[in-house]
Amino acid sequence: MTALHSNREDSMRIAKAAGFLVAIAALTFLGSGVSAALEHTRYSYGFFNATDTTIYHVLLQWTRNGAKEAAAGGSLSPGAKGDSAAPPNPPAPPDSAVLTWRTVKGRKEHRLKLQIGRLVPAGARFDGTIWVKFSADGVKVIPLTFDEMDKLYKAHKHYP
Repeated sequence: MTALHSNREDSMRIAKAAGFLVAIAALTFLGSGVSAALEHTRYSYGFFNATDTTIYHVLLQWTRNGAKEAAAGGSLSPGAKGDSAAPPNPPAPPDSAVLTWRTVKGRKEHRLKLQIGRLVPAGARFDGTIWVKFSADGVKVIPLTFDEMDKLYKAHKHYP
């Protein structure tokens, strides 16, 4: 075997090994991205006014690790929906939160403590909208996954 032939074979082996290492690195990178995406949640808070009056200054507040957090719904006319997106890769929804809002009559502020965490399926991996629905019967938390909302939308059904 000549030195030229030996160098060519060595070069081929090195190229194959390098290609193999690049493939392993790419799969590791992609795999970590996919698993990270599966581990994190994407959700938002939605607010729906099913009453016959406008409500103002809708705000959901909670404390996490000593820091105050909030989701704002703004003002909602009858039948209106509003939402407040959570940041990318948010932590699990809070166990409870305080909802405040005002009504037209004297602009009175209303306060209500809502249980959230125990109502949200899959906890930290929930993908959907945590709806806060105002109705004549009171206020209710209704978590709906993106798949559930898509099915309701395609069936021409209103939600929450």
